[in-house]
Amino acid sequence: MRRDRVLFTGYLPHPLLRYLFPCCDVGLFPSIVAEAGPLVFLEAMASGCFPLGICHAGMAASIDSVAAALPAGEVDLMKLRRDPVAAIDDMVTGIGGALDLRGRHRAALRQVAIRDYDWSNVAMRLARRLDSL
Repeated sequence: MRRDRVLFTGYLPHPLLRYLFPCCDVGLFPSIVAEAGPLVFLEAMASGCFPLGICHAGMAASIDSVAAALPAGEVDLMKLRRDPVAAIDDMVTGIGGALDLRGRHRAALRQVAIRDYDWSNVAMRLARRLDSL
């Protein structure tokens, strides 16, 4: 990692993320807020950007949704522990490991995001369930 290749953006509104994430190799989301479904994590996945996040609540569910699509060691790179000191260690390991993947994950991440979270696919699954009642 070089200083000229790391960008700390702070808060960005969702409409801008679609331009940023495809340019990124790794996204870091160390949120300690227990969100039901952190969209920023899923938006990163949909763009092929390798996301890392605190592994709890909805973030853990999002990470788990990728487990079948990537080798276990690669999925583990996404997981940051809640303890702040441990999370920093996980960030260093996870970012370095994700960069070593050299983008091999992009297609698989996008495929999971579309299959599991795209609204048209979610709507079709809901319609099938309702039809089966």
